[in-house]
Amino acid sequence: MAYLDKRYIRGRARDILGEHGYTASPIKVDRVAKDLGIAVRYEALQGDLSGMAFIKDGVKFIVVNGLHHPNRRRFTIGHEIGHHILHPDRLNDGIHVDKLIMRRDTISAEDKQIILESMEF
Repeated sequence: MAYLDKRYIRGRARDILGEHGYTASPIKVDRVAKDLGIAVRYEALQGDLSGMAFIKDGVKFIVVNGLHHPNRRRFTIGHEIGHHILHPDRLNDGIHVDKLIMRRDTISAEDKQIILESMEF
């Protein structure tokens, strides 16, 4: 699978946030999803499954593990929005679930406000 350049991804994120009037952190990612026409549902998912993205009958969905910490749920929504924006064609064929955890550390579990300019994707 080819990965998109992180500068491109960062730029797309800034463009989308700017188009919807989000200029300061913390970003309310559930509101961003709603603004983009993506329905967010909270469900009790098994194991370490944090969330998934899919399109069903033309409706965009994100399902988030409602049992996870609010910080993790927030990250998951943002991550799944990325799937809807960057490769929606993959979501029409079924549910997209990431099988690989790229990186999780103690900082990712903390509730830190990050200035948009310093975000790494």
